[in-house]
Amino acid sequence: MIGFFVFVELALQIVAYVAWSNRRSGEVRGDGDGPVVLCVGDSMTFGLGATTGNSYPSQLERKLRERDGRAWVVVNGGYPGRDSQGVLDLLPDQLERYRPEFVFVLVGTNDQWSQPGMTRRIDASDSFPIVWRTGRLIDILMVGRLAEHGEGAFVGVWHKDGVEVHFQPTGRMLYAGAELRWETDGSTLNVVMPDGQVVHVDWRIEDGKLRLESEIWDEVQMLEPGPVTDLTPVQRGRRAAAVEDWDAAMTAFEAGIATDERWHAEEGIVQVLLATSRPKEAASRVASMAAELASDPIPRMAGESLAHAQIAIGEIDAAIATADRVLDAHPESDRAWEIMVKHAVERGRTDEVVAAIDRALPKLIDGGEWRPNLLVQRGLLVRESQPAVFVRNLFEGLRAGAPEKHVINHIRLARHLVDDAMLERAIADLGAQPDEAKRWREIFRRGLESQDDLSTVLVEHLAAIVDTCKQAGAEPLLLDYPFRDLDHEKLVDSVAAAKGVRRVPLRPKFDELLESLTRDDLFIRDDVHCNDRGYGVMADLAADALLR
Repeated sequence: MIGFFVFVELALQIVAYVAWSNRRSGEVRGDGDGPVVLCVGDSMTFGLGATTGNSYPSQLERKLRERDGRAWVVVNGGYPGRDSQGVLDLLPDQLERYRPEFVFVLVGTNDQWSQPGMTRRIDASDSFPIVWRTGRLIDILMVGRLAEHGEGAFVGVWHKDGVEVHFQPTGRMLYAGAELRWETDGSTLNVVMPDGQVVHVDWRIEDGKLRLESEIWDEVQMLEPGPVTDLTPVQRGRRAAAVEDWDAAMTAFEAGIATDERWHAEEGIVQVLLATSRPKEAASRVASMAAELASDPIPRMAGESLAHAQIAIGEIDAAIATADRVLDAHPESDRAWEIMVKHAVERGRTDEVVAAIDRALPKLIDGGEWRPNLLVQRGLLVRESQPAVFVRNLFEGLRAGAPEKHVINHIRLARHLVDDAMLERAIADLGAQPDEAKRWREIFRRGLESQDDLSTVLVEHLAAIVDTCKQAGAEPLLLDYPFRDLDHEKLVDSVAAAKGVRRVPLRPKFDELLESLTRDDLFIRDDVHCNDRGYGVMADLAADALLR
């Protein structure tokens, strides 16, 4: 047995050495006859906010081919929510698969939330890496382990409390009528929400159930396998809509009109009408709903369904007004807050959302999680314009029950706006007792100091990414973000200088363009991600760097 394993290990080392030698000598290439470029990073590389085919890697490939004449190949290796740890973990396999000559690296902003730990530095020497390869082979052959931790373990249909969750092999996730995206990183499930926010969820199969846990949830979610049985008409309609069986969905929703889920059924019918290219019928249906619900107080379920139906047909302002009416009577309505916080803020109507929160707070003295959530949300909405109010709202939320780690995260992200004087003013304004004030000062300090640790980790990860690229024979180029993040720029500068690699600055060009353009000309409404034109600017700068 010992002799057998020694033989297997030697054979694997020989095969690995041959592959390593070929990669270094350029004998193994990607598809196509032009240079291969790999772009790694987060949602800015993925192209969140771009139309199909207009992420910066896609536009970079077109520009390189037009300007250079060779058949350049540009691979988009980015994904929303990915942090520096995720880029580093995936990079060796991406380098092995695509054999790039150049690697663009743009990552770091998500480290603020995911807080990755320090990764052991990867050996960047030119010598052949000696590792125990038989162990890796055994891991691959352990089918049971893959079944427990691989993607296939949860692909399919699960349910809880009558609501189904569909994990499709294509990376689509269907939940309560919404379409999301999912990706796994070992035992972490990354769920991309419709607005681009990424929720990191720890998952595992436990006693045949899917166990999901995230720091943004108050409790662990245990999902039962398979679809819901004994469905209501609306649930049947949602299931049919999830697989785009529109005839069955319409039949089920129409049956739901006669039940106590009537308004959810109305919302479902609007969805089907839009999906089957009948926008005029959908608009007429929504107008009838609005006419019936014109008087106050508006019922919660009915108002929520009307607001979401108005969103579906593009009547955003009407939906915001409906959501505002719902919140006056039902300040605990999560679906109404979703519209106010997302769509009203996107349209620059932050003051209306703050006013809605101010009206709701007195009604939610015993409002469970809603009061702390809204206090924190109120602070976030005025963070840039009123940082002292932001600090006070954070600690009001903490006093009401907001998770301590969330408050620390928000302080860390606003570290360039806040100071100790704002904290002391909040302590005085809120009448904090000595023990409470001591705790608040400690939390504030942790929020400000944690950035130093994160900066150290990001520098370490960027340096390891550079070393890994060089070891594979690829030239790394470090990008910064097109929006202002001076801390990130300083870190990228320091790594580029220490490692002797090229840095491609993006923000100066964007600042120059914004002297004559509006932000809407280059960015989508979140003011962070680019639109097609903005990603085109990024592609131009990347192409200039490669062709100089």
